[in-house]
Amino acid sequence: MRIPFSSCVSVFSSVHAHQLLLSWFVLGGILSGSPLFAAGSFQEDCLGKSPAGIALQSHLVAGKSGKVDSMFCAGAIHLYVQHDINKALPWLEKAANGGDQRAPLVLGILYEKGNGIPENPATAARWYQKGMDNGNPAAVRRLAELFRLGLGVPHDESKVKELLEKAAAMGDKAAPKFIEKHEQDRLHPKAGQSIKEEAYRAYKQKQFEKAAKLYRQCADMGNDQCQLALGVQYEFGEGVPKNESQAVAWYRKSADQGNAIGQKTLGLMYELGKGVGENWAEAFRLYSLSAPKYKDGAFALGRMYEFGMGVPQNRALAIETFKKAASLGHPDGNYWARWLNNYTNCIGFRNEEEQKTLGFLRCPADPVGVTFRNNNERLAYMREKGKEFDQMEAEARARQAERGKATNESSCNFAGGVWMGRNSSSGGYCQ
Repeated sequence: MRIPFSSCVSVFSSVHAHQLLLSWFVLGGILSGSPLFAAGSFQEDCLGKSPAGIALQSHLVAGKSGKVDSMFCAGAIHLYVQHDINKALPWLEKAANGGDQRAPLVLGILYEKGNGIPENPATAARWYQKGMDNGNPAAVRRLAELFRLGLGVPHDESKVKELLEKAAAMGDKAAPKFIEKHEQDRLHPKAGQSIKEEAYRAYKQKQFEKAAKLYRQCADMGNDQCQLALGVQYEFGEGVPKNESQAVAWYRKSADQGNAIGQKTLGLMYELGKGVGENWAEAFRLYSLSAPKYKDGAFALGRMYEFGMGVPQNRALAIETFKKAASLGHPDGNYWARWLNNYTNCIGFRNEEEQKTLGFLRCPADPVGVTFRNNNERLAYMREKGKEFDQMEAEARARQAERGKATNESSCNFAGGVWMGRNSSSGGYCQ
């Protein structure tokens, strides 16, 4: 069995900055952990107790006969299980046009974020409108955000208020928070708020230099979200020369103001040693600040406990923290909490480099209570464990060889084996 590693630390760095910025600003600064539809609902409605392949074939047959729910499930399985967006889109579109509430929301988010297809906010707005027509309150709220940002539709504050109130009336649980924030922004605008929104529109239009200049303006005014966004542009070299030290400086300004995403992002820079010296103790401190409010901060903190990064290794605290991440909406939190809760399971590896160092099929015992200060200390530990495994395997091979030479019970016992007698005529063998 190949031992897993829970979360490769470089994942953040490979995420396109525009996707990260989208989560900060399209949601208007309110981070929602709600999935497009509950995972339990997807399991129950689309998969049941059947393997995904069998469920898909069943839904394809039913969908072709005109069953709208099966049209949606066929698209959802293609998208979320098989990761084939080209096969998913036609089924989701059929379901949406057939009156399904979920499909237009999924389509809108795909086009809004550009996940697997070209980003197109105008098309996203049309699907959110379709979702509203089909009775999906979350689609109404997402449409309101597009009007707030002026993406794909004209900027229209009165329309924002109208749609948010409509979403709340339809039962959207997140809408009241958005209404409250919209009113707060109107009565008590944060420094540089209008500049921030103009910068975001420029960014979405891929006018990166213009966006960076605008973000710098509102960042200098003390807007923590602008400081965070400017840090991202420096980290990824969008509209400004790539400069990880500058990225760290802006992340720090955002983190110092209590921005949970800024705290987590700065923590990752310390964990990886990007733009700043590698310092797992500082990464742990920053993740701890972020964790109560931000799902990715909580998940990162769970990894620190899991692997003993800057803090004594503690499986129980890792489980507790992964559960916290799940409660905030992290999609992998519950999986790793369950995995670690089975104490026969290896904690896995921090990344693939560690896995290769020890050997893919080897599973060391938890380094209970051990604190690793940096990557080199963790790798040195893995190399030492690898030597121990090599020594154990060499000794086992030697014992097996000695047992193979044994011709009677006495020599077998001396070699540490067990003499397996057959009968008086055929003798026995050493095992």
